[in-house]
Amino acid sequence: MASLPRVSLSAAAREDMRSAAGFYNKRRSGLGDRFMREVAENLDVIVERPLSFPTIHRDIRRTMLRLFPDGIFFRVQPNVIRVLAVMDLRRHPR
Repeated sequence: MASLPRVSLSAAAREDMRSAAGFYNKRRSGLGDRFMREVAENLDVIVERPLSFPTIHRDIRRTMLRLFPDGIFFRVQPNVIRVLAVMDLRRHPR
């Protein structure tokens, strides 16, 4: 049985997550924590089934969070999932 890939978060993705969690916690206490849990749950699914998510540009794939208007953008590489961004999908993608 093949081992599961590891997740590597870019500095930009880490900052995206920190910023979004802070934003959501300001809106309602604990909401940022719920955001972080949902991101972690999605990352677990990505690790288990990375190729099941749509390719949106070249080799970049995306999954959308269920409770938040955010998506996780990532690349599948040998033995690693590289998370490029975790961003509000209402923003311009650039």
